[in-house]
Amino acid sequence: GTHPGPVHLNCPFREPLEPAPEPNGFASYLDPVSAWMASDAAHTRWEAPHTSPAARTQTAFLDAIAGAERGILLLGELPRPEMRIAASALAHRLGWPVFADIGSGLRQAGDGAPYLFHYDQLLLSPAFRELCRPDFVLHVGGPFVSKRLAQYLAALRIPCAHIARHPERQDPAHQMNWRLHLDETAFCEWLAPHAPWSRDTAWVEAMESANRAAAGCIEGDSVLTSLNEISAARALSRMAPGGSVLFLGNSMPVRDMDMFAAPRPDPPWAAVSRGASGIDGNIATAAGYARATAGPVTVLLGDLALLHDLNSLALLRGLETPFVVVVLNNDGGGIFHFLPVAEYPEHFERYFGAPHGMRFEHAAELFGLGYTLPGTPADFAAAYEAAFAAGAPVLIEVRSDRAANVALHRELQARIAAAVEQALRA
Repeated sequence: GTHPGPVHLNCPFREPLEPAPEPNGFASYLDPVSAWMASDAAHTRWEAPHTSPAARTQTAFLDAIAGAERGILLLGELPRPEMRIAASALAHRLGWPVFADIGSGLRQAGDGAPYLFHYDQLLLSPAFRELCRPDFVLHVGGPFVSKRLAQYLAALRIPCAHIARHPERQDPAHQMNWRLHLDETAFCEWLAPHAPWSRDTAWVEAMESANRAAAGCIEGDSVLTSLNEISAARALSRMAPGGSVLFLGNSMPVRDMDMFAAPRPDPPWAAVSRGASGIDGNIATAAGYARATAGPVTVLLGDLALLHDLNSLALLRGLETPFVVVVLNNDGGGIFHFLPVAEYPEHFERYFGAPHGMRFEHAAELFGLGYTLPGTPADFAAAYEAAFAAGAPVLIEVRSDRAANVALHRELQARIAAAVEQALRA
């Protein structure tokens, strides 16, 4: 349908469950489907809808953006390859700055269009926020990770259009004032030939200059010289084989990858499971990707997410392709340290930090996985390469400190903001 996803089938079986002879014959029950059972065809053929904008919608939309000189193309989650191809073509034709979420599949793959890879971090700069100020936002696809971006757009109160193939609201700040229930691929393919419109090229160039400053600051920062949550995400963004699945757990892993992933021409397929942004079933979902694609999978997730789905490590038995689990173990809920609740220590550790004191080497042994505990970025890179060479499931544990992780993020982000401010002044 228009919003594909998991399907739950209830199959009630009557007793007895053992394979004993039945007292009555039930063969006639299957007569209506006997021809189908003898064939390899589907019982019912369903044609997926391919909804394109109606004529009056086309006219109204083109009129709405005709005067937009400072438009932004925001690409949310785009789970299908054809969506990404169409969105990339539209980005080239529009020439607008592109804010591509990690789940779009285009966050790393800059291919000539003005992708601002580090838009979340750019918004740390007051000068960039003042410069940015678009007059139209076109959001194609699913939700995006960056809360900073959502808050920024909500404060602007400008025309925003959201294109998605389903009617679900993914707009907690209610800034989208035009929602088009359309197939994303069909919409991009329709709109691209009508581009380009008039645009402020000097504005685009200034935005790109700011992005280069942020990228240079991250690439040369001292935070990457030690093994921590930021450097581990950055390393995986570089090392994961092109086209392989990089499954990102919720909480900090998906955010770190969204903020700090390095651009590259052949990125991995960043797979996310946002939904309600929960940490249940992450290993099981990643195991499903491994079986469905029959290719290598890398998983980056937090310690609580792994603990919540520890038994799913049993699903990795028998995999014939590399499967690497990188667990960031900071002994609890590290993301909550970034929130105001961290200022209330009498309640924080018990209810939000939730320390567990566990390590994962014995879990790896229990489920027959290889295990490595690297201590430096070089050790981490070597462990990851060895895991892929082994061709069997491997668990790599990166231990960190929650408070130190917050400090690293804030120090790096302060340096990024300063670099962007300096670039914009120049």
